[in-house]
Amino acid sequence: MNRNELAVFDRFLVPPFFTLDNFDFDFAPRSYARRQMDLTPRAELEEQDTHYILSLDVPGVNPKDLKVEQRDGVLTVSGERKVEHKDKKRGFSECSYGSFTRSFTIPQDAQSEQIDASYENGVLRLIMTKKAATPQKMIEIKTGKTPLLEKLLHRSEAKTETSKVEKT
Repeated sequence: MNRNELAVFDRFLVPPFFTLDNFDFDFAPRSYARRQMDLTPRAELEEQDTHYILSLDVPGVNPKDLKVEQRDGVLTVSGERKVEHKDKKRGFSECSYGSFTRSFTIPQDAQSEQIDASYENGVLRLIMTKKAATPQKMIEIKTGKTPLLEKLLHRSEAKTETSKVEKT
């Protein structure tokens, strides 16, 4: 079977959440979907009592070519795997080169302003410390007007009186 005939099977390698509209898998020697899957780092999220660890497999990517950003509760990791042997002749290559981007929603109980990143042996690890748990507080229900309510009502009445005086 030649490479074009094998491309027909690429559609079965695409996860159900990955969609490509108007792309003809049958005529691509190595489909776009397959190349993107090869570049997308696999991720693993581990939860501990005090923190989360998000690990991404990025073999062959120089740490200088990685970027981690946090914005509005979303953590985005992007990078590029560059071709190292531009001048050498290759008979074939099964390696993927290019850029990738992955985004993750930061857990609500994580401190998004305190994220630590480390890179070792082709694995990028992002450590997110959890927020301290706020103890549940029981609120006493009082009858009648409380001092705070009286104070707020008094301010409201004073503003009404001031606006009446200004109008006259």
